[in-house]
Amino acid sequence: YRESTKALKLYSEHIKVTMNLEEVQNFIKTYRKPKIEVGEDRSGRIVIVRWFIKQFDKEKPSVTIHVDKKSKKPLKIEVK
Repeated sequence: YRESTKALKLYSEHIKVTMNLEEVQNFIKTYRKPKIEVGEDRSGRIVIVRWFIKQFDKEKPSVTIHVDKKSKKPLKIEVK
């Protein structure tokens, strides 16, 4: 519980930015109740937000967004 609360505090604004993207809106409409993974790349400058429907199979439909950590602007969007 602590780790999820800490991640939510750190990355809540990054998640909000991704929710407004057209690709994510279409994904949410198509697949109800998606899950979210949030993390940073090795450099620590990019936050990676992944919307997906099933955790165990990485090849299932998902949307991955790379967001700049400081400016909170989407840099790259991958739709699978």
